[in-house]
Amino acid sequence: MKPALVSIVMPAYDSARFVAEAIASVQAQTCGDWDLLLVDDCSSDGTAEAASALARRDPRIRVLRTPRNGGSAAARNLGLGQCSGRYVAFLDADDLWRPGKLERQLSFMRDRGAAFSFTAYRKFSAAGPGAVIGADAAVSWRDLLKGNRIGCSTVLLDAHAHPGISFPTGLGRQEDYALWLSLLRGGGLAHGLNQPLVDYRVHEASKSARKLRSVTAQWRVYREFERLPPWLAAWYLGHYAVRGVLKAMR
Repeated sequence: MKPALVSIVMPAYDSARFVAEAIASVQAQTCGDWDLLLVDDCSSDGTAEAASALARRDPRIRVLRTPRNGGSAAARNLGLGQCSGRYVAFLDADDLWRPGKLERQLSFMRDRGAAFSFTAYRKFSAAGPGAVIGADAAVSWRDLLKGNRIGCSTVLLDAHAHPGISFPTGLGRQEDYALWLSLLRGGGLAHGLNQPLVDYRVHEASKSARKLRSVTAQWRVYREFERLPPWLAAWYLGHYAVRGVLKAMR
């Protein structure tokens, strides 16, 4: 079989409640030329079994399993090692794509000759729909240092322009952010399609603890991965904090 046009990587850990709906949102795409690599990160709730049952009915779906629980970045990296598509997309197991997501984003990238794109997304929770987080027309490395404005489940990359993609590990929720920075460090741009083509699920538990971990991880990204001097890292951390407050108010 020839490779699919788009390879989709979906890390999943104890996501049995959501994974079927996430996979269904991929199957509902108006562009059907994809393969889905779902990577189960040693779940204990039947996630792998639920995904495997769907894979038996759709040959475009493959279920991989990590040898040990290593977090979403390690799971994504295992999936990336199996990708063969010209384009690579990411979808978390509790998020959803709108049906035209891939088709519109592929057309958008081709029209602009873009190698890295992302879209707007809408937050939602058990309480109902939330705010739409818009997508800037273009984001540079310096723009991104002020705070992550790129939702992982919205990203589409040209694998030919970005060979050997790998997420850094050990940074929690900032692991995708560190990858985006590394892809833009050489002077490229991430192009934003300002249409909410992804529904991002918000979990309410432990929000304050997550915020503290995010600030700590953000500082590590600046100092350890981007090698910024302390004064410049502190300056960008201030931008990150302000942006976080404004985002929380939406």
